[in-house]
Amino acid sequence: MFPNVQETIDLLHAHQIRMAIASSRTSASLLGFIHEMHLSDKIAMVVGSDEELSAAGAEFLIDDMAEVVKLVVSTSVPTVETRMSP
Repeated sequence: MFPNVQETIDLLHAHQIRMAIASSRTSASLLGFIHEMHLSDKIAMVVGSDEELSAAGAEFLIDDMAEVVKLVVSTSVPTVETRMSP
């Protein structure tokens, strides 16, 4: 997992933001990764390369993106630029 991803997932989960993962991995491979990383309780939807995103799934993502934007604006989560500044 990339740096700061676990912390970001934990923060979003703590704020009850539903999360989805879309990947070029197959669904089985992606579900195995999520289980291995102990993310099963934090990821609400998975879309692998062998699946199509349904209209309901797309709606879920759009609805929750608004909540993510509100959270980012209201918290002091450092941006990439801030973290990389000397």
